[in-house]
Amino acid sequence: MTSVQPHVKEAGTGPAVLCLHANASHSGQWKGLMGMLATEFKVLAVDSYGAGQTPDWHSDRTISLQDEVDLLAPVLDNTGEQFTLVGHSYGGAIALKVALLFPHRMWLRSISLTSGWGR
Repeated sequence: MTSVQPHVKEAGTGPAVLCLHANASHSGQWKGLMGMLATEFKVLAVDSYGAGQTPDWHSDRTISLQDEVDLLAPVLDNTGEQFTLVGHSYGGAIALKVALLFPHRMWLRSISLTSGWGR
């Protein structure tokens, strides 16, 4: 199987902040946040499989959160030893999986699960 490289938007320098977008979105959803944080942080916004400029999932097998984490491997190598993780919706699920697999690489400050659509 060919190794897929995720598309990553990067801005700023400093401690790394890795941003993972919602389903049916792409790294562009973080444009505003990247602009605000780039003065103090290295912000990395990744396109997941089939989003933005990252190729589609390459298998007939149903994609898993582990597959999404595996896609992030080269990005995680670029974050430094510790980083902050931000995930929205499906990106939040991927972020939780990353946090479970690499707890030594981040300091968990909070987890927020919200929905802006219901009452």
